[in-house]
Amino acid sequence: MRNLIYLFARYGAQIMFIILEVLCIYLIVTFNNPQREIFINSSNIFSGYVSEKSQKVRSYFNLTHVNDSLMLRNALLLTELVNREDPSYTYHPSDSSFQQFIITPTTICEKTLHLRNNSFTLCSGSQHGIKKGMGVITEKGVIGIIRNVSDNYSLVIPLNSTLSRLSCAVKNKNFHGILTWQDTNPLTMHLEGVPKHADITVGDSIVTSGYSFVFPKGIPVGTISNFFVNPGSAFYTIDVTLHEDLNKIQYGYVVHNKRKEEIDSLQIEIIQ
Repeated sequence: MRNLIYLFARYGAQIMFIILEVLCIYLIVTFNNPQREIFINSSNIFSGYVSEKSQKVRSYFNLTHVNDSLMLRNALLLTELVNREDPSYTYHPSDSSFQQFIITPTTICEKTLHLRNNSFTLCSGSQHGIKKGMGVITEKGVIGIIRNVSDNYSLVIPLNSTLSRLSCAVKNKNFHGILTWQDTNPLTMHLEGVPKHADITVGDSIVTSGYSFVFPKGIPVGTISNFFVNPGSAFYTIDVTLHEDLNKIQYGYVVHNKRKEEIDSLQIEIIQ
């Protein structure tokens, strides 16, 4: 009570002024039609402005949910798309056991772009079903292969790393080679092993060959931007421009080949 009395004693004049101003505005608006219309119109404009800004704020905080929903939807579409390359695949919407490849959306937490051996870190790990050796793609093409996994994170060797080696093919021409990066342009890879009698042209599409059992056959990688034959060589050296700019990506999809473990076990038996 003492503080309230002190407040009125110190700021009584200002408080009385505000009360009288509010009262005057009320009387003017209530008993004068032009002023009332101006007040109503101004109120509508102000309330509309506030509603617009509040809606933008709500939409911003809802973006994460919307983005997650879109990524899940894209994952389902990619799963259907890549499994169609499997000749034994038959579409069963209620039974995923017929699918050889399962696509899981993920977020890229961290990445290095200026080193010879670059790497990406995914915000998904073994607790999310991620395993070493799985491939990572986007809607546009291949990102890389998972090298190490912890409970909640995964380390990816991307295409723009000198450690990366990806089995690729010239689309629709049945010529294959190994895609590598030589520490130059982050968007340009080199395809080696394609014989010089191969009928290739600038602009041909490069896709995954399907021979590594990591990626499905036919996943886009890039296009041929240049090719030549070194003196004395029987193979082309081919420059490939990637479809996906690895510097800009924030999200990806992990590819799980459910038959890879079976294939690996057979290879181990052969080695033994």
